[in-house]
Amino acid sequence: MRRFTIVEMLVVVAILAVLLALLLPALKRAHEQTLEVWCGSNLHQLSLGFFAFSEDLLERFPGQVNDGTRWPGHKFPYVGWHPDEDQKNDWLGCRLPAGAGIYGPENVQRAPSQGTLFPYTSLSPKIYRCPALDTAELGSGQGSNGAFDYAAVLKFTGAILGRITLEARYRTGANYSESVEVKTPMVMDEAPWAHNNSGSIDGSHSWIDKLGADHRGGGNIAAMDGSVYWLMEPQNTDFRFWESMAPSSTWTALGAAGTGIYNFDKGPCSERFGDWNGL
Repeated sequence: MRRFTIVEMLVVVAILAVLLALLLPALKRAHEQTLEVWCGSNLHQLSLGFFAFSEDLLERFPGQVNDGTRWPGHKFPYVGWHPDEDQKNDWLGCRLPAGAGIYGPENVQRAPSQGTLFPYTSLSPKIYRCPALDTAELGSGQGSNGAFDYAAVLKFTGAILGRITLEARYRTGANYSESVEVKTPMVMDEAPWAHNNSGSIDGSHSWIDKLGADHRGGGNIAAMDGSVYWLMEPQNTDFRFWESMAPSSTWTALGAAGTGIYNFDKGPCSERFGDWNGL
């Protein structure tokens, strides 16, 4: 029986190496595409949870730990149940424990199973995390905090679903003079450093928060109609420069662009969040 020579074996190994080099990029792209689709599916399931919650609770979206309705002197303005039990009002289950604010790992430990949205989902904590992110040390600003990576638009806390339009845009370019039309976001894949894995552990998207960039340099967004779309947010754009068409037919900043962060401890809810809540 004829045996392979060393030269022939080296040729076979070289051919296999070339084939492997050609296949690896394709396999990597397929894996990344799978993670992107998986992330979009998670967001779609969460959006269905928001819709189901609103059907049960006076057509309104759930509250958020950062919306100010549970700070001293405030009443829960739109549902009227459990006004002092924050984990039952926040969609992720974050709380304001005495002296701790929204800081520290205790919020990650509570989220998401103690949030108001959890009973309206598949009851799987896995849908609250982007599968493309590795778990990082809490507070590192990288990867994932291990419990959740998605954030809901803070501006719509307590909003009446029927009053939110699909018309939205973000401003970019030189002097932010250009605008790009998109669908109004509900919940999105937030960049890890933008507070859901940084100093404050919360699931609200506002102010300088940015969309994640782990899927082809962009992130997924669940829109107000339940659809999910991918977007590469410009580097010079954060949520301060996003706007949505309010019921008053005026473009209204979703992230309080140019006005500073919300005055959480001052004024009624209707003054902070506009006319989406109908108050």
